Amino acid sequence: MEGDGPGPVERDRGVPLVKPRAFFFVPLVLCGITPLQGAASEHVPPLVHRAIARYAAEHRGELGFSRHLTFRLHAGPLIHDVSNEIGVLMRDGAFVKVRYYSATTNGKPDDAAELRRQEDRANADLGEGHGFFKRPIDPRYVADYRFEWAPCADCSAGQQAFAFSSVVHDEQHGHGIVVIDSSGAHVERLSYALDRAPDHASSADVVETFGEALPGLWTCLRVQETYHGHLGLISGTATLSYSLEHFHRFTDLESADAALTERSL
Repeated sequence: MEGDGPGPVERDRGVPLVKPRAFFFVPLVLCGITPLQGAASEHVPPLVHRAIARYAAEHRGELGFSRHLTFRLHAGPLIHDVSNEIGVLMRDGAFVKVRYYSATTNGKPDDAAELRRQEDRANADLGEGHGFFKRPIDPRYVADYRFEWAPCADCSAGQQAFAFSSVVHDEQHGHGIVVIDSSGAHVERLSYALDRAPDHASSADVVETFGEALPGLWTCLRVQETYHGHLGLISGTATLSYSLEHFHRFTDLESADAALTERSL
């Protein structure tokens, strides 16, 4: 399973908010919001443009939520399970800070020192702009993508699908389909493959499901990631699932940070 990012356990830089401790670099789906700039709009269909504007508007302000992750790797005789629970703060859609609350590795709870190590690494990496997929509906990255209308056999009435592909082929970009509700311009689903798969992976496929988290906040609520690859002659599969919940809006960053520290997200 080839690509940028960390390799086997001994290089365990991991990915922010994720601690597989095995053979996969797994992206975190977090993003930031800035206004859609002029040149980018030339490549964006009107409905996609509306969806980006709505996404940006609904993610303004201080936002906190909790995220539960489960990770399972199966490669030959090796089975590796990880789970963790974290709190996340965002400001205007951009990452601010995370806090690790708990984690287990193969059923054994991680100790406090290990949690802090993972937390420090996550915050440092995300602060450098790593560890997340650069969504085509994020105004910061829409210029990296090209869109075109696409047929959608499983779309409901009133939904439209658009194919997207990136002109930046790295581990933080991808190609796939975005499904949008025509009336409200809300994103319903993103399905994509990463342009560059993680270390030891030959493919990386992701489905993000969106919904109403709060009145006036339509956002990603579930993520399912699937990886296939090999280590030498051993083939393997890894699955990673996120659930995002307990969303709260805050009037200022200080109260948001207090909620994160007190685990009240």
